[in-house]
Amino acid sequence: MKNLRGTIKKGDEVILEDVEVLLTVKKPPLGLQEWHGTFKLPEFRYFEPGQQYKLILEDGRSGQIIIGGGIISPPFPASVSFQGSGDLK
Repeated sequence: MKNLRGTIKKGDEVILEDVEVLLTVKKPPLGLQEWHGTFKLPEFRYFEPGQQYKLILEDGRSGQIIIGGGIISPPFPASVSFQGSGDLK
């Protein structure tokens, strides 16, 4: 698992900037790339489960993510899980 920073967008709208992302990428010898992770949700923000967003990482890679669990963050950072959809490139 790598600790990176990134931006999360919905369409052209920036939802979160400079967010901490923990990312796992598995590249099997044959087959599709698998990737997933978590990000820290600032206080009083919400992501709905099953919704698709775009993750743009500080290293230039990007890909579509699907939110795995939606929460309203209490007044301290919470973690939201996501699954990559397609390639991270």
